[in-house]
Amino acid sequence: MNCIINLIKPPGISSNKALYYLKKMTGESHIGHTGTLDPNAAGVLPVCIGKTTKLAEYLLCDEKEYSGEITLGFETDTCDSEGKIIASSNITPSYEDIKSAIKSFTGDITQIPPMFSAIKIHGMNAYEYARKDIEVSIPERKVNVSKFTVNHLYKNKITFSITCSKGTYIRSIARDLGRKLGCYAYLSSLVRTRSGVFDISSGHTFQEINDAVQQGCLEALSCSIRDVLPSMNEVYFSENYYDKISVGNAVLLEKAEKSHIASDENDNYILYCCTKPMAIARIVEREDKKYIQPVKVLV
Repeated sequence: MNCIINLIKPPGISSNKALYYLKKMTGESHIGHTGTLDPNAAGVLPVCIGKTTKLAEYLLCDEKEYSGEITLGFETDTCDSEGKIIASSNITPSYEDIKSAIKSFTGDITQIPPMFSAIKIHGMNAYEYARKDIEVSIPERKVNVSKFTVNHLYKNKITFSITCSKGTYIRSIARDLGRKLGCYAYLSSLVRTRSGVFDISSGHTFQEINDAVQQGCLEALSCSIRDVLPSMNEVYFSENYYDKISVGNAVLLEKAEKSHIASDENDNYILYCCTKPMAIARIVEREDKKYIQPVKVLV
């Protein structure tokens, strides 16, 4: 079973728990996601099943989009609604104050991830230290926020939408925005609406996935490799080369039936036999001849 599924994760479970449920549903042990969602967050969680787990690394760097709510007036130790309040304020910023403040959270910025996070510190997750009340220093990280919009302010609640690079902690943005406004804040809800090419409008719930498994048609919910790797060029061979490619052997590039070769020799390619995606491959030179070398075999 080799599928790429656009799962809509519900709030209240971790990303790893979501994978556990999918393993139980499908009976497949090789399942991985392409970017963790916090337990309280909901939305798009692309999942690779079977040999498509080899593609996860190519999907991790994709841009993300979120919508959510920030509550003003309080800061929590987890930077979300699950934590205990560690600071509060009666200051109520105006809509214009907020719009002005978010300008410093766009473009290339640095942030410190929340203490309650899966960041590795000396071989342990940061949240493991936090649960034991052990203070450790979490290093800053550079991220990019290409768009940050405040949609509405009602009393002490902000609704917002944001587009950002992988590795961005929206909880940290909520915390830091509250500090900049002088009123404190935490992230009260979050939905990931897009991860790369995966959009929430085309996602599937656990129930839909389970129904498809029971009916033996899970592949019908699968995204194609061409769709999830739209910028990767393709090389096509006849079915005569199926056996050779399936065991990872290089093939002379001149034997290809059709190819779209980029100028960058380090580019990755989707390698097909007829219409079946066989591997992710790279071009190599041997004795003045060009070969296409599979690096991730998918069959």
